[in-house]
Amino acid sequence: MLHGYIAGPSTYTSNNFEQVHAINKARLAQLPETEEFPYLTRGMFALTTGSRTNSFYEMMHFAASIKNLDNCDIKDWVAKFEALLATLVWYEARVQLEIEIDGTYTYSWSASKEGIAHAQAQEPSPVKSWSFVADETDAIPVFTLTAQNESGDLL
Repeated sequence: MLHGYIAGPSTYTSNNFEQVHAINKARLAQLPETEEFPYLTRGMFALTTGSRTNSFYEMMHFAASIKNLDNCDIKDWVAKFEALLATLVWYEARVQLEIEIDGTYTYSWSASKEGIAHAQAQEPSPVKSWSFVADETDAIPVFTLTAQNESGDLL
């Protein structure tokens, strides 16, 4: 089982909370309904409402049960997930992967200062740079594949 969240700006740190919500909602709607293994599809995701009265943070949550997801496949799934992150306005993301035989693994992403500034700007834009941390005790070795700085250089 794979589940987690992507947290975006809060109603207190973003003057454009509704605009951030519209960007993220549109991007999630563009995800495919089906695709090749390992899956990253529209049906995996849900988004909190884009109202200041209903949400403190912009929350995108996801879950899936992906048969036969193993050490090699998680690298491919992370590459797809990071490609999605590069199109969203967010601050942090966390994925928890539970494999019956191997245990539970946690992966975390944090937007860079540059990325947070873009998210909080008058015209918010997707985060393009971040840091990645894997739960070092049990994590399947996954390398962040698409993290870029603001110039587009791979980190």
